[in-house]
Amino acid sequence: MNFDKFTLVAFILLSNLITSQETIADTTALPYLQKAEFSLLSLGVNYEFPISKVLSLDSGLGFSSGAHLPKDEVRFQKNLLNPTFYLKSEFKYYYNRYVRVAKKLPTLNGEGSYFALQNKFLTQRLFDQKTPLSNMMLYEVHWGIQRNLYSNLLFNAHVGLGHASDFTTKGTSFYSAIGLKVSYVFSSKKITRDSFERFW
Repeated sequence: MNFDKFTLVAFILLSNLITSQETIADTTALPYLQKAEFSLLSLGVNYEFPISKVLSLDSGLGFSSGAHLPKDEVRFQKNLLNPTFYLKSEFKYYYNRYVRVAKKLPTLNGEGSYFALQNKFLTQRLFDQKTPLSNMMLYEVHWGIQRNLYSNLLFNAHVGLGHASDFTTKGTSFYSAIGLKVSYVFSSKKITRDSFERFW
Protein backbone atom coordinates (compact mmCIF):
# COMPACT_ATOMS: atom_id res chain seq x y z
CA MET A 1 0.00 0.00 0.00
CA ASN A 2 1.59 3.28 -1.08
CA PHE A 3 1.39 6.53 0.84
CA ASP A 4 -1.55 7.96 -1.19
CA LYS A 5 -3.74 4.89 -0.58
CA PHE A 6 -2.81 4.87 3.10
CA THR A 7 -3.73 8.54 3.39
CA LEU A 8 -7.09 7.93 1.66
CA VAL A 9 -7.97 5.00 3.94
CA ALA A 10 -6.93 6.98 7.04
CA PHE A 11 -9.04 9.95 5.91
CA ILE A 12 -12.14 7.75 5.37
CA LEU A 13 -11.74 6.09 8.79
CA LEU A 14 -11.23 9.46 10.49
CA SER A 15 -14.30 10.90 8.72
CA ASN A 16 -16.44 7.97 9.87
CA LEU A 17 -15.19 8.37 13.44
CA ILE A 18 -15.95 12.10 13.48
CA THR A 19 -19.39 11.52 11.94
CA SER A 20 -20.27 8.88 14.54
CA GLN A 21 -19.10 11.17 17.35
CA GLU A 22 -21.26 13.98 15.96
CA THR A 23 -24.24 11.62 15.82
CA ILE A 24 -23.76 10.67 19.46
CA ALA A 25 -23.48 14.34 20.44
CA ASP A 26 -26.66 15.17 18.52
CA THR A 27 -28.68 12.41 20.21
CA THR A 28 -27.63 13.36 23.73
CA ALA A 29 -27.86 17.13 23.28
CA LEU A 30 -31.15 18.76 24.25
CA PRO A 31 -33.08 20.39 21.38
CA TYR A 32 -34.74 23.77 20.97
CA LEU A 33 -38.51 23.25 21.21
CA GLN A 34 -41.31 25.68 20.36
CA LYS A 35 -44.50 24.05 21.62
CA ALA A 36 -48.23 24.45 21.98
CA GLU A 37 -49.27 22.86 25.30
CA PHE A 38 -52.63 21.45 26.40
CA SER A 39 -53.85 20.05 29.72
CA LEU A 40 -57.13 19.74 31.61
CA LEU A 41 -56.43 23.06 33.32
CA SER A 42 -54.61 25.14 30.71
CA LEU A 43 -53.49 25.83 27.16
CA GLY A 44 -50.54 27.91 26.07
CA VAL A 45 -47.29 28.22 24.12
CA ASN A 46 -43.81 27.40 25.38
CA TYR A 47 -40.20 27.73 24.30
CA GLU A 48 -37.73 25.23 25.75
CA PHE A 49 -34.06 25.84 25.03
CA PRO A 50 -30.90 24.03 26.22
CA ILE A 51 -28.48 25.65 28.65
CA SER A 52 -26.17 22.61 28.52
CA LYS A 53 -26.46 18.96 27.47
CA VAL A 54 -28.51 18.17 30.59
CA LEU A 55 -30.10 21.52 31.57
CA SER A 56 -32.89 23.41 29.85
CA LEU A 57 -35.17 26.37 30.52
CA ASP A 58 -38.84 25.92 29.54
CA SER A 59 -40.80 29.20 29.60
CA GLY A 60 -44.32 29.95 28.45
CA LEU A 61 -47.59 31.82 28.72
CA GLY A 62 -51.23 31.06 28.17
CA PHE A 63 -54.66 30.66 29.73
CA SER A 64 -55.48 28.52 32.74
CA SER A 65 -58.14 27.70 35.27
CA GLY A 66 -57.67 29.99 38.25
CA ALA A 67 -56.94 29.31 41.89
CA HIS A 68 -57.42 30.82 45.33
CA LEU A 69 -56.55 30.07 48.94
CA PRO A 70 -59.59 29.78 51.19
CA LYS A 71 -58.56 28.74 54.72
CA ASP A 72 -54.92 28.32 53.65
CA GLU A 73 -55.70 25.51 51.20
CA VAL A 74 -55.04 25.79 47.46
CA ARG A 75 -58.18 25.29 45.37
CA PHE A 76 -58.07 25.23 41.59
CA GLN A 77 -61.22 26.24 39.70
CA LYS A 78 -61.66 24.09 36.58
CA ASN A 79 -63.26 26.57 34.17
CA LEU A 80 -61.45 27.26 30.90
CA LEU A 81 -64.40 29.30 29.59
CA ASN A 82 -63.58 31.92 32.22
CA PRO A 83 -59.79 31.62 32.41
CA THR A 84 -56.92 33.38 34.07
CA PHE A 85 -53.68 34.36 32.35
CA TYR A 86 -50.42 32.66 33.37
CA LEU A 87 -46.68 33.10 32.96
CA LYS A 88 -44.44 30.12 33.67
CA SER A 89 -40.74 29.29 33.83
CA GLU A 90 -39.35 25.81 34.48
CA PHE A 91 -35.67 24.92 35.00
CA LYS A 92 -35.12 21.24 34.11
CA TYR A 93 -32.26 18.85 34.84
CA TYR A 94 -32.41 15.77 32.55
CA TYR A 95 -30.46 13.05 34.36
CA ASN A 96 -30.79 10.02 32.07
CA ARG A 97 -30.18 11.16 28.48
CA TYR A 98 -26.86 9.29 28.15
CA VAL A 99 -28.43 6.14 29.62
CA ARG A 100 -31.21 6.28 27.02
CA VAL A 101 -28.64 6.60 24.22
CA ALA A 102 -26.60 3.68 25.64
CA LYS A 103 -29.74 1.53 25.75
CA LYS A 104 -30.73 2.69 22.24
CA LEU A 105 -33.92 4.28 23.55
CA PRO A 106 -35.34 7.30 21.67
CA THR A 107 -34.21 10.81 22.63
CA LEU A 108 -36.11 12.79 20.00
CA ASN A 109 -37.56 16.13 21.17
CA GLY A 110 -35.94 15.93 24.59
CA GLU A 111 -37.26 12.54 25.68
CA GLY A 112 -36.03 11.68 29.15
CA SER A 113 -36.62 11.96 32.88
CA TYR A 114 -35.90 15.13 34.82
CA PHE A 115 -35.99 17.05 38.07
CA ALA A 116 -37.33 20.59 37.83
CA LEU A 117 -37.83 23.88 39.65
CA GLN A 118 -40.86 25.79 38.40
CA ASN A 119 -42.55 29.07 39.16
CA LYS A 120 -45.92 30.07 37.73
CA PHE A 121 -47.84 33.32 38.09
CA LEU A 122 -51.65 33.19 37.84
CA THR A 123 -53.78 36.30 37.43
CA GLN A 124 -57.37 36.77 38.55
CA ARG A 125 -60.14 35.63 36.20
CA LEU A 126 -60.29 37.68 33.02
CA PHE A 127 -64.09 38.03 32.72
CA ASP A 128 -65.77 37.30 36.07
CA GLN A 129 -65.79 40.23 38.49
CA LYS A 130 -68.08 38.56 41.05
CA THR A 131 -65.70 35.68 41.80
CA PRO A 132 -62.37 36.96 40.47
CA LEU A 133 -60.19 34.42 42.38
CA SER A 134 -56.63 35.52 43.21
CA ASN A 135 -53.34 36.72 41.85
CA MET A 136 -51.02 33.89 42.86
CA MET A 137 -47.43 32.72 42.57
CA LEU A 138 -46.88 28.95 42.56
CA TYR A 139 -43.44 27.47 43.26
CA GLU A 140 -42.81 23.78 42.60
CA VAL A 141 -40.09 21.15 42.91
CA HIS A 142 -41.00 18.07 40.91
CA TRP A 143 -39.83 14.94 39.13
CA GLY A 144 -41.13 14.37 35.61
CA ILE A 145 -40.93 12.41 32.38
CA GLN A 146 -41.10 13.64 28.79
CA ARG A 147 -41.96 11.15 26.03
CA ASN A 148 -42.94 11.23 22.36
CA LEU A 149 -46.43 9.93 21.70
CA TYR A 150 -46.21 10.36 17.93
CA SER A 151 -43.79 12.30 15.75
CA ASN A 152 -43.96 15.85 17.18
CA LEU A 153 -46.50 15.06 19.91
CA LEU A 154 -45.03 15.06 23.43
CA PHE A 155 -46.43 13.75 26.69
CA ASN A 156 -45.32 15.20 30.04
CA ALA A 157 -46.15 14.01 33.55
CA HIS A 158 -44.77 15.22 36.88
CA VAL A 159 -45.23 14.80 40.63
CA GLY A 160 -43.77 16.90 43.40
CA LEU A 161 -44.36 19.51 46.08
CA GLY A 162 -45.56 23.07 45.60
CA HIS A 163 -45.91 26.25 47.63
CA ALA A 164 -48.53 28.90 46.79
CA SER A 165 -48.47 32.60 47.72
CA ASP A 166 -51.80 34.42 47.33
CA PHE A 167 -51.22 38.13 46.66
CA THR A 168 -54.94 38.89 47.04
CA THR A 169 -55.61 37.32 50.46
CA LYS A 170 -51.93 37.28 51.60
CA GLY A 171 -52.28 33.57 52.41
CA THR A 172 -49.70 30.84 51.78
CA SER A 173 -49.96 27.06 51.56
CA PHE A 174 -48.17 23.90 50.46
CA TYR A 175 -49.85 21.59 47.93
CA SER A 176 -49.26 18.34 46.03
CA ALA A 177 -47.93 19.15 42.56
CA ILE A 178 -49.30 16.72 39.96
CA GLY A 179 -49.36 17.53 36.27
CA LEU A 180 -50.27 15.88 32.96
CA LYS A 181 -50.03 17.64 29.61
CA VAL A 182 -49.66 17.06 25.87
CA SER A 183 -47.51 19.31 23.68
CA TYR A 184 -47.33 19.76 19.92
CA VAL A 185 -43.82 20.73 18.75
CA PHE A 186 -44.35 23.13 15.85
CA SER A 187 -40.67 24.06 15.52
CA SER A 188 -37.31 22.81 16.78
CA LYS A 189 -35.27 25.80 15.60
CA LYS A 190 -33.38 28.25 17.77
CA ILE A 191 -35.11 31.61 18.14
CA THR A 192 -32.72 34.32 16.96
CA ARG A 193 -32.88 38.03 16.24
CA ASP A 194 -33.75 37.18 12.63
CA SER A 195 -36.78 35.22 13.89
CA PHE A 196 -38.27 38.44 15.26
CA GLU A 197 -37.16 40.70 12.42
CA ARG A 198 -39.25 38.66 9.96
CA PHE A 199 -42.39 40.10 11.57
CA TRP A 200 -41.40 43.75 11.13
